[in-house]
Amino acid sequence: MNTSSTGSSSTTREFASAKILTQEEQKIMLGTCLDNVRKTTPLVHNITNYVTVNDVANILLACGASPIMSDEPEDVEDITSICGGLNINIGTLHRTSIDGMYRAGAKAASLGHKILLDPVGAGASHLRTSTAVGLMEKIPRSPSSAEIFPKSKHWHLEAERQRVLTQTLPIK
Repeated sequence: MNTSSTGSSSTTREFASAKILTQEEQKIMLGTCLDNVRKTTPLVHNITNYVTVNDVANILLACGASPIMSDEPEDVEDITSICGGLNINIGTLHRTSIDGMYRAGAKAASLGHKILLDPVGAGASHLRTSTAVGLMEKIPRSPSSAEIFPKSKHWHLEAERQRVLTQTLPIK
């Protein structure tokens, strides 16, 4: 696997040596994040699985954000353009939603939006694994993503890729 473009060795070391936040630090961070959301009321584009779509919308509303859902490839770039963030959950996969995920991810990255990838079920099937890994490889991380949780054990590209790959079924 070519990892030269991601700076994998430094990212992996950073992830392995990440500081685990105390409960008090976590509360402060959560409070700060919620205050920021309430001040900015961001519109968040969600491509999520059918089981959680209502929960995701309600949680975003409760936090002070505004959700919008779309996985239609012909729609996602326009929707992503008017949003401030993108949430991709691969829990419900089909060919058109996968295309929509790649298109929305590319658009969000080009606009410098925050991108969250939830690789639900990666490792359970070839389709899920290849989709999760493909999205991690093809959707560039925004430079500011490390600033959100600089020393905590949150998602880092190479560490997550390694986790997904080590939990996969043999690919035929």
